[in-house]
Amino acid sequence: MNMVLERFDKESSYTLGHLYVLHDEPLMQCKDGEIVYVDRTYVCDCLELKPKNPKKSKRENGLCAVEPGKYLVLITKSFYWKRWLPQVMAKGYGSVRFHPGNFPCHCFGGIIPGFNRRKGMVTNSRSALMKVMDLISAAIDRDESVYLTIT
Repeated sequence: MNMVLERFDKESSYTLGHLYVLHDEPLMQCKDGEIVYVDRTYVCDCLELKPKNPKKSKRENGLCAVEPGKYLVLITKSFYWKRWLPQVMAKGYGSVRFHPGNFPCHCFGGIIPGFNRRKGMVTNSRSALMKVMDLISAAIDRDESVYLTIT
């Protein structure tokens, strides 16, 4: 299964994006009486830390959002959260997990799924996280590898 995190709002203190699941074959949907082929399905929004500033050193940047690229996603046990959570295998970033939260200060270097209804935050994070977990678990049960492409 392939997922895409399309970033659309890169503020100085946080990054927002839309999370989509890509389909191998376009799905047919009826919209306003016309048939439309859809190659991806919206899952939720995601909140991350500020984007990396290439002009600053690693020390000056501190914690920042994962660089764009394609990453393997696994479900592993988190010692911090004391539960099973999706982990993005991004080299050089340590443990990047999908986890609950609402504000940029809750990110801890991870990705917070939710719905962006207010500026600079996401809501309904726990239900969005369960939706993401269900999608990833179903793909793993079908013996599929799960990849996240961040743009």
